[in-house]
Amino acid sequence: MPSTLDAHGFCVHSLRATAATNALEHKADIAKVQKWLGHANISTTRLYETA
Repeated sequence: MPSTLDAHGFCVHSLRATAATNALEHKADIAKVQKWLGHANISTTRLYETA
């Protein structure tokens, strides 16, 4: 019997955003997170920082 998973609203971008936010909340180096995400501009990575 196959199991089902309701993944409404789940996508690769949300997983990526969660990982980046979590890394920054745990004091990861923003330049390293920028590199992991492949952002050319640090201001794009800064969008994942929380207030």
